[in-house]
Amino acid sequence: MFHFLNAGGNIGKDHLRYLREYFDKQSIGYDTHEGILYGDELIPGDCYLSCSVAAIDANPIELDRVFQVQLAHNLTGIKGSPLMQSDANLNIMGGRKVAEYQNIDLSDPGFVVGGYAKWDRIYPERFKVQERRSELSSERGLDESRPWVCFYPTGPNDMFRGGMENVFSAFLDVEKKLGTMEFLICDHDQNKKTRHTRKVRTKLIELLGSEEGVMDSSKIGGAGKSRAHLIDGGVALKYITACDLFITDIASTVITALSMKKPLARLAIRSEEQKYVSRSGLDKGMILDDIDDLGVYIDSFEMTDEMNQLFKSCVEFDDDRNCERITELILSRYEDWRKHHF
Repeated sequence: MFHFLNAGGNIGKDHLRYLREYFDKQSIGYDTHEGILYGDELIPGDCYLSCSVAAIDANPIELDRVFQVQLAHNLTGIKGSPLMQSDANLNIMGGRKVAEYQNIDLSDPGFVVGGYAKWDRIYPERFKVQERRSELSSERGLDESRPWVCFYPTGPNDMFRGGMENVFSAFLDVEKKLGTMEFLICDHDQNKKTRHTRKVRTKLIELLGSEEGVMDSSKIGGAGKSRAHLIDGGVALKYITACDLFITDIASTVITALSMKKPLARLAIRSEEQKYVSRSGLDKGMILDDIDDLGVYIDSFEMTDEMNQLFKSCVEFDDDRNCERITELILSRYEDWRKHHF
């Protein structure tokens, strides 16, 4: 029997969701557990899948009697969060970059680059640009004659800890550089939880009038032509697909934008202690500081060798068969483990 452990926050749950959906299609039975699972709840001989080594609280003897699978969430281990999955029987990573940053020896059979489950959903999006633009024009009233700038700050990690001035500063900086636009602020799910980020989000909604509202730039000292929209970060994928320019800080969605060859800019981040994004400038390696208008930027944008390498090292299999590969790998390793233990 297989067990999915929804521990480690919403990101982990989201990552596992795609594999569960594939299990459903293949009629593979499983249970889903919320939160941490303790030793006396483990069923000997069963397989437990999670995105966090902290999903199971048990002693070594209890752990030896179950097969553990850890699925790293895309850039886990690259953005500063350690992988910490050496205790699992099988650790599956989406790309080689994770292993490189964590000094993992891939000759160790416990660590494999086996694919990234969510990529099956991301991969086909690059073929739906016009479909998504038409859809969002209808749903949100976005003006297709304006450039669409998708802004995805990673909530509690950096941008929102700096307060509203960072959100609005980014809005005004881009307006000055690019002119009239539709500015799509992706509301990271974690912004709804901590006290400070809730305060920032509440202020933003107040200015917008509602979560579905629109704010023109004159309300914060802009030209009064561009519009800001607060959108649910949980459905950010279709906005990334449709946008003309993608801006983020350390979000793993930068890999999604790279896969679509989107013009993108990364905001500079100050030291870990300061915990907020510096408005001293954008990463010059992403070109945005050196352009006068969006048209020129898009026309001249090229994927650099560095960008291509980052994408390829984070996404080993750029197709829609990642869940299939991961499932086959788990079934094979699990069956072999049972033969030797039960």
